Amino acid sequence: MKPGGPPILSLLRVRQWHKNAVVPAGLLFSERWHEPSAWRQALLAALACCLASAAGYAVNDLLDAAADRAHPRRRHRPLAAGTVGRGTAGALAALCLAAAVALAAAANLATAGLVLGMVANTAAYSAWLKHVRIVDIFSISFNFVLRVLAGVAAVSVAPSGWILLCTFFLALFLAAGKRLAEFQAEEASGAAAGAARPVLDGYSAVFLRSVMTLSSGMAIVAYALYTILSRRGGDVVLTVPVVAFALLHHQARVTVDGRGEEPSEDLLRDRVLLLAILAWAALFWATSGHAGFVLRE
Repeated sequence: MKPGGPPILSLLRVRQWHKNAVVPAGLLFSERWHEPSAWRQALLAALACCLASAAGYAVNDLLDAAADRAHPRRRHRPLAAGTVGRGTAGALAALCLAAAVALAAAANLATAGLVLGMVANTAAYSAWLKHVRIVDIFSISFNFVLRVLAGVAAVSVAPSGWILLCTFFLALFLAAGKRLAEFQAEEASGAAAGAARPVLDGYSAVFLRSVMTLSSGMAIVAYALYTILSRRGGDVVLTVPVVAFALLHHQARVTVDGRGEEPSEDLLRDRVLLLAILAWAALFWATSGHAGFVLRE
């Protein structure tokens, strides 16, 4: 994370909480999207996931503080820079975790269980999985699936395999792109592979590009089939080219421009990608009959 801003907010990565915008995805694609009570439940789940993510970030930085001090960008993180103490970070992680579980339980117990699953996966990633080739990007992707499932559980809607497949492959695409950008940054700096992130020693640029291509193709196909086969799909299939454009644009930024180390932050800075998302939202609204999709056929 870039330096600047209150150290506590930097530690909890508040700037990355927008990753949890996927939590209400199930609601948007369901027949309950127009119910205020459903939105309240979905927002409870989203806030719970934000706090669970914050706890995970704090724990990750506690484990990686020594390595972060040697990294040109991560050395500015609060624990590595010494602007937040280890005791404070541990207490904040525990507080965020307790608040996350309480908020998720306020939605329902299933949501609480999924949030705890997300926390467990994050802890396993921080402690071990991020050092295992392929498993690391699968763990990141699985966390996004858990976010969507938490949102679906919060509004008591049955999840569809389509939305889970779309989420998984989209997250895998972004995770592979992040690893590729990190790999390219190490090559450009002349550092040995894995110097900043050990798992990169097990990857190659060719392999990561192929993962991006495969996962983006799978995400587009899954989304296209979703729009065609959902009961209220109708003309929503017209949104598929917009999705394809957005994915190809991001892949070009990573593979051609050498960017993409922080895809969640790039999302907020990339005007073309933001316009594509707005275009998708407008076209989806115009073609879906304002009624969303049915999650289970």
